[in-house]
Amino acid sequence: LIDIVCNGNAALATFVISDDDGIHETGANANRLQHATLPAEYISYSFSYNPITATVPKGVAQTITLTGTISSAAYNISTLPGVYSDTVIMTIVP
Repeated sequence: LIDIVCNGNAALATFVISDDDGIHETGANANRLQHATLPAEYISYSFSYNPITATVPKGVAQTITLTGTISSAAYNISTLPGVYSDTVIMTIVP
C-alpha cells in the first residue's frame, strides 16, 4: 500500500497511474524477476495496482494497493533458488 496526496490549486484532482512493466520485461504486461547472481535466470510475475484512476479532494490521502503475484506455473521445481528482483517505475499524472 502507498498513499498519495494531491495538493494542487483545484478542489478536486483526477489522476491516472501507469507503469513501465519493469526493467526485465519482455513485452507489455510481461514482467520478470531476475536472479541476483545468475542474470540469465528469470521468474515471470504479474503486477497490478488499484485504483488505476480516481478523482480525490485536495489534501486527502488516496491509498493505492500494489500487488505482485508469481503463479505456481512460473515458480516450479526447475526454478533456481535465490534472490530475484525487478524495478518498476510508476507514473502518476494529474
